[in-house]
Amino acid sequence: MKHKIMIVAAALTILSACGVMRDTMRVKAREGLFHGNNDGSMQPIEMGSEYLMPPLQELPIGRNVTKGTLPNGMTYYIYKTTKDGYENSANFQLIQKTGSLVEDDDQLGVAHFVEHYAYNWTKNFPNCAAPDYIKKIGGNCNASTSYDYTEYHTDIVPLKGNGQIIDSCLLILRDIAANCDFESDFIDRERKIILEEYRLRNSLTINKLYANVFKGMRYADRSPIGTLENIQQMQLQKLKDYYNKWYQPQNQAVVVFGNVNASEIESKIAKIFGDIPRGNSEIPRFEYVRTKHDTPDAMTFQDDKSAKGTLNIVFSTPDKPLVRQRNTTAYWIGRDTRWRIKSLLEERLKRIQLETMLFDDFEIMEGGHCSIYDDVQFAIHIKFAPDNWQKVTAVVSKELEKIRRYGWTKKEVNSNFRNLDSTKSLKDSIDFTKGNNYGNFVGRSHLIVFYLENFVYGDYLIDEKQEGWLYDYRHERIDAGMGHDYFMKMTADSNTAVILTLPWDANRDELLDVYLSARNDADDNNKFQYAEDADYYKFITELKLEDVQPGKTVAKRKIELFDATEFTFDNGVKAVVCKKNCSKHFFQIKGIRPGALTNFSDEDAQKIKILNDVISTPYMDINDEYIHSKHSVSDYCDMNSIYAMPTSISPEAFIRYMHYRLTNTEIDSIRLENCKLKYIADSKTEQPLLSQRNSLFEITLHGDAYTKRIAPLSPQVIEKITTKEMRDLCKKYYGNFNGATFIIYSEYSPEYLKPILEKYLGSLPSLPQPLQYADIEASRFINCNDTAHYHYESEEPRSDIMVNYVLKENFKYSQNLHIVSDAFVNILNDLMFNNIRQSDGKVYGVYANCLFEGKPQEAQVIFASSTCLPQNARPILDSVQSIISQMAYGNLITERQVKIYIDNKLKYIDLITQKPRSLFENETMNILTDYYLNNCTDRRITSAKLVRSLTVEKIRAFAKDLITNGIRHEMIIDGE
Repeated sequence: MKHKIMIVAAALTILSACGVMRDTMRVKAREGLFHGNNDGSMQPIEMGSEYLMPPLQELPIGRNVTKGTLPNGMTYYIYKTTKDGYENSANFQLIQKTGSLVEDDDQLGVAHFVEHYAYNWTKNFPNCAAPDYIKKIGGNCNASTSYDYTEYHTDIVPLKGNGQIIDSCLLILRDIAANCDFESDFIDRERKIILEEYRLRNSLTINKLYANVFKGMRYADRSPIGTLENIQQMQLQKLKDYYNKWYQPQNQAVVVFGNVNASEIESKIAKIFGDIPRGNSEIPRFEYVRTKHDTPDAMTFQDDKSAKGTLNIVFSTPDKPLVRQRNTTAYWIGRDTRWRIKSLLEERLKRIQLETMLFDDFEIMEGGHCSIYDDVQFAIHIKFAPDNWQKVTAVVSKELEKIRRYGWTKKEVNSNFRNLDSTKSLKDSIDFTKGNNYGNFVGRSHLIVFYLENFVYGDYLIDEKQEGWLYDYRHERIDAGMGHDYFMKMTADSNTAVILTLPWDANRDELLDVYLSARNDADDNNKFQYAEDADYYKFITELKLEDVQPGKTVAKRKIELFDATEFTFDNGVKAVVCKKNCSKHFFQIKGIRPGALTNFSDEDAQKIKILNDVISTPYMDINDEYIHSKHSVSDYCDMNSIYAMPTSISPEAFIRYMHYRLTNTEIDSIRLENCKLKYIADSKTEQPLLSQRNSLFEITLHGDAYTKRIAPLSPQVIEKITTKEMRDLCKKYYGNFNGATFIIYSEYSPEYLKPILEKYLGSLPSLPQPLQYADIEASRFINCNDTAHYHYESEEPRSDIMVNYVLKENFKYSQNLHIVSDAFVNILNDLMFNNIRQSDGKVYGVYANCLFEGKPQEAQVIFASSTCLPQNARPILDSVQSIISQMAYGNLITERQVKIYIDNKLKYIDLITQKPRSLFENETMNILTDYYLNNCTDRRITSAKLVRSLTVEKIRAFAKDLITNGIRHEMIIDGE
C-alpha cells in the first residue's frame, strides 16, 4: 500500500527567480541574442508575446461518462471502455473526500491507519481479505492517502461474463465505505507495517521538506504518513472516531470503468450503496496562504543519514492568471503550458548532467504531484555528491537565468509550440461540438486519477475527443513567447523556494548568495551551451575518421531468427542485419561483446564499469529528439547502442558514428574528478547496512569473491585513480573487438549495408585471440547450505530476511523452465502472503522472485524475502522452507492457482503482441541480443503454447528440484 505525499519528496524542487527586471529580460529576448545558425535552429525567436487570459469556459462532461448522485449523497461515475486491456474487465474504485488535512492534532496519521484497516478487512468476505479476493479472481488492488482524499481501487478485474464478480467487487467497496468494525488486534499488526513504510520512504526527511515549503499553513504538519510519535502511540478508538465522523456517503464516490453496461452498474450501485444512511459531516475548507517574500525563500536542513545532497527548487503559482478555476479551459491550457516548459527544462538539465557529471539524477514534477486546491507546485529535484552543492546550485541557477533572459532556441520549441506564422486569438471560445480523437486518454492509471481529481478537486471530466480538441486549440494558439512569459511569471522570486539538504548543517544565507550570484554570470558567450550545439548535426553527418582500413567479409549466413543475415569480417567482428517489420527510417545498432569484462583483472573490471561516466569524447552519449545513444557494461557483457527515429541522417552516418564512439575515447581530468566525488558519495550512501541489501544478497551467493570483482570500488581506490591510469585502461579495453557482434535493425537491405559495415565495423581494432567468457572466481556460487547473519543499529527492532535457492548443477536454460519457475514464484508469493503475511501480524511484507545469475546458462536463483521482528526471523525462514516443501510433496499447489496464473500470463502475452510497432521493434532487438549472448540459443518471446501446457505436476517437480538439488543460502539483517 502506498501513501501519497503529494509533491513527492523526490521532487520538491529547484528553479528560481530572476534578479533582473522582467521587462528588461523581455527586451533582451526580443533583440534575439542567439548565435550560430544550424539551419535556423539557433536563430532568435520572437519572445514578446504575453500570456493572455485563456477562455474561462467550464469543461463539458465526457460523452461516455455517466455521473450521478444517490439520495444519500453518494456520487457515482460509470465509464464504458474496451481499450487498453479492458476488452472483458473492469476497475472498481472508492474515493473518500477526506485525508490528513481534517485530522485533529492528536490524530496525525490516523487517515492512513484507517486506509490500512479498510483495505485489509471485509465483512461480506470474513475469511478473505479484499486484496486476497481480488488476486484470486485475477486482478490487483491498492489504496493511497493524501491531504484531501483516501482512495481504494482494483486493477483490471476479469469479468468473464460473471455478474457475481461485479457484485463482489461492489460489496467490497461497500464494506470499506460503511461496514468497518475495528478489531482490537488490528492496530498492533498494522502499526509495524506503517512504521516500515515510514522508514522505507524516509518520511522524517519528507516531513521536514513539507514543513519548509508549506510553513505557516495546515499542510506543513499534516503529512499523510503522520508523525513517528503518533504512529507509535495510535489507539484503536482514534481510528473509530475518524472513520465514523468522515466515512459517510456524502463524502464518497464509487467509480466503475471498463467493459460494463452503464445502466446495469447504475442499478447495482443504487441497490448496494443506496441504503447507507446519509451523515451530517461537512468537510472544512482550510485557507491556503503562502508566506509572502520578495527574494527566493531559501531553506536548509541536515540529513546525516544520507551521504548525498539534494537541491529542491519549488515554484508555487497560486496567483492569477497562472491558475484559474479547475474544470475550466483556462486551467487545462495552463497545465498544458507547464508540461511544455517541463519538457524543455528536462532537455537543458539533461545536457548539463551529461556535460558536467555534477549531479547523479534529477526529476521535474508538475502540478498533479501536489494535490492541493489552491496552488500548482512546479518543482525540480537534483541529487549529487554533497561537496558539489555550490557548483550544482550555481550551474542550475545560471541556466535558469539564461532561459529567462534569452528564451529558447527554435530547435527546442519547434515540437512544443505552434508555428509563429499561424497566430490565432487566444480569447476565442472553444467549440466542443467539434472533436479530434486524441487517443491519449484511456489508461487505467490515468482513469484512476481522472475520476479522483474530478470528485475531490473539481478537475475536468472530458473524453478523448474533447481532450484532443483542447490539445489542437493549445497547439494552434499558444506560441513560444506566451510559454516564455508564463515561465517568467511562474519563476518570479516571490514564487520561489530553494531548499538544500546536506549530510551536515548548511548555511541558509550562503545558499541564497550562491543561488543569486550565479545569475550575474548568465550573460556570457556560452548562453546556449546546454541548449544545443550548432555543430552537432554537422559533426554527425560530416564526421571524419582517420586510419579507417576497411575489412572484408569472410563468411555470410542466414539465421532463421527473424530471417536475419549474418556477416563475419576478417577482424573477427560479426554484423547481423534484420529488417523484419521495421518502420520507415527507423535505424538501430547494438554492439555486444560477450565476456569482454571477464578478460580483465578484478580491480580493472571494477574501474572499467565507470568508464562510460568519465569518457568525454564529444557526443559520447546523445539524448536528442532524433538520436539516442547509450553504453553499458555488466560483469558478463559490454553493450553499445545507438538508435534513431525517423530522420534524414544516412545509415552510413550512424555506423560511422558508432565506429567513432568505440575508437576515439578520451578521459577528461575535470570530468574524472567530478565523477570521483560522485562515486565516493555513492559508497558512503551504501554504509548503512540495510541499504546494502542487494550487495549482501550477492555476498550470500558468492561469498568473499564478491568483494574482489562484483562490489563497487572502495573510496580508498577511487581517490587514487589517475587520469593516466584510466586512459591506459580505456585504450586497452577498446583495443579488441574480435568476437563482438553488432546487430543492425533497419529498413535497409543486407546488400545495401554490406560495404558500409565492412568499411567501419570491419576496421575496428582486433587481436588474434577473440573475446570469450573467462572463468572468474566471482561468478562461482558457494556450494553449501549456509546462513549469513548481519547486525546494525536501528531505531526500531526489525529484521530483513532473504533465502535463496540456487539451481546450478546440470543447469540448462530453456523457455519451458523459465515459464515453470515464473509460475512457481507467482504461486509462492500468494502462499507466503496468505500463510505468513496475513497470519499473525508479525510480518511486514513478503516477496518472491526468480532470476538467472552469472554468465548465460550458468545458474537459476529463486529468492524469497520478508521483513519482521527479529525474534520471528528464524521461524519465518522455516515457514518459507515448509511452504516450498508442501508445494513439492503436499497439496498446496491447486489446479485453480495454476489456471489463474495461465489466464493472467496469456492476457499479458496478448498485450505484448498487441503493442505498437515501436515496442515490437525494441522487442526484436532484445531477442536478437539474447540469441547472441547465449551462444546462439534462441530465447524467444514467451510461448503461449508452453504456458497453456503448465500443470500442477510440472510446478511440483520444480519445487522438488529446489528441495533436493538446490543450494540454500539464508541472509538475516538484524536492526536492534
